[in-house]
Amino acid sequence: MSFSENPRENIAYEVRGTFRAFENALITALAKADISVGFFHILRLSWPEEGRKQKEVADLAFMTPSVASQQIKKMCKAGLLSRESAPDDDRKKIVKLTKEGLDKKNKLVSPIILIPVIASEGISDADMETATRVLHKLRLGLK
Repeated sequence: MSFSENPRENIAYEVRGTFRAFENALITALAKADISVGFFHILRLSWPEEGRKQKEVADLAFMTPSVASQQIKKMCKAGLLSRESAPDDDRKKIVKLTKEGLDKKNKLVSPIILIPVIASEGISDADMETATRVLHKLRLGLK
């Protein structure tokens, strides 16, 4: 891909603009519920009953392990998550959603997940699948 002086022809420019638009819509929606974006990105994960390793939570939420650790500590203090040592290794932590966390997730996540649905009105499913696949490959190319 060649570099263009025109930002509208630069994928990184468009990805950043799209990300900011999604983030602003998310911030606006979350402000009504008095919850932080960091909490949301962890709450929105699928939560198996046995929980997830803290490192896995960080990876799935696109956070560094240290940022995820801080968010998880705050969420435990708020009663949304619990954290315990992994049975196979005391140094690793298993994070679980509490009943309060599940209630908050169910109230918050469903309406907020509609943000991309609203944003993609008028775009075909095939185009959305292509865009998602391309963005995933771009992200992997930057790792």
